[in-house]
Amino acid sequence: CYQSPKTINTAMSFFRQRFNNYKNIYEHHKSKAASYMISDILALADPYYRLPGSKLPISLAMTNPDAYVKLKDSIIDTIELTDDENLQPAKELIERYRSRKLYKRVAE
Repeated sequence: CYQSPKTINTAMSFFRQRFNNYKNIYEHHKSKAASYMISDILALADPYYRLPGSKLPISLAMTNPDAYVKLKDSIIDTIELTDDENLQPAKELIERYRSRKLYKRVAE
C-alpha cells in the first residue's frame, strides 16, 4: 500500500495529528459542556415545541425524513423566539449558553 518511508511517515503524521485534535479539541471539557447544554436545551423544549410542518416533537424528527432534513442549528434561535411560556426553562438555558456560562466539571 505505502511505497516509501516518506509516505509512511506522512501517513503516520496525519493520523497522529488527527488523534491529537480529537483529544485536545473535540474532547475538550468546554466543548463537551457546550454539547451537554445544547442537549439539555433540546430535551427541555421537546415536550412543548413542535417542528413546523410536521407537528412532531424534536425527539421524533428522525421518524419523518421531511422533518429531519429541516432540522438545523437554527432550532435554538427558533426556540428562543417562541412565545410559549412552557419553553421558559429552555430559553433561560439558551441565554446561559449564549453568555458562555457553561456547565462546570464535577470530576475528571
